[in-house]
Amino acid sequence: MLASYPRPFPAFCCRWGRGIAVAAARAEEGGRQKGSRRRGEDGGRADRPRGALGCAGETEYSDRRTQFFSQHRKMVITMERTKLAPFDCAKELFAALPKGVLLTTKAGDKVNSMVIGWGTLGIEWQTPVFIAFVREHRYTREMLDKNPEFTVNVPVGAYDKKIIGVCGGKSGRNLDKVQAAGLTLVEPEVVSVPAVREFPLTLECRVVYRQQQDLAALTPKLKDACYPQDVDSSNVGANRDAHIAYYGEIVSAYLLK
Repeated sequence: MLASYPRPFPAFCCRWGRGIAVAAARAEEGGRQKGSRRRGEDGGRADRPRGALGCAGETEYSDRRTQFFSQHRKMVITMERTKLAPFDCAKELFAALPKGVLLTTKAGDKVNSMVIGWGTLGIEWQTPVFIAFVREHRYTREMLDKNPEFTVNVPVGAYDKKIIGVCGGKSGRNLDKVQAAGLTLVEPEVVSVPAVREFPLTLECRVVYRQQQDLAALTPKLKDACYPQDVDSSNVGANRDAHIAYYGEIVSAYLLK
């Protein structure tokens, strides 16, 4: 089931459908007039049998609607879900983290997913939280600065490895990773950031605290391994940038059906 779409589109479609009907009626009355502006003059839709398009051009309408959504806004579907307590997700979450889970953000109309392999599930301030670690020059950091909410999306069972390859190996600054990875966005419950059908175990989080790491406080072994100072910040893997820890209060947890 698709989310609501902008009002101008159905009005456009109705006008287009009526135009087809008028063109067909004129064709039956006979003769084309030179310079006529009605549809079908160049071999278009009015010259086709009405049955080829259906009652009011349903096939063409469906194609145009799909094209409209792909060009102008994300498609967001609704799905049933099984509600969970936040810590019911712990086993699956920690099993998946070493291979990668998704951290999804949204700012304006842009939705972006990145792969994370670090994360902490726990209690702070008597509140269940997920702590996500994002390097300071990542595109996701920019998204979180604009809208401090995120979802954590965890795979359950088999999934397309292309998702990890695209979301973990590309930057959202110059690529629509949702489209490139073939992700299906699902309407959230509480926050503004969607869930992901392909990674159905979901934590919805709202940032309540953030803290940039102090690299000088790390042991030399960890600093050298995780923050190589000779690797530029633009590198999508480990680089010299410190992480920012985003403490997200878990406001909803569920498994998409």
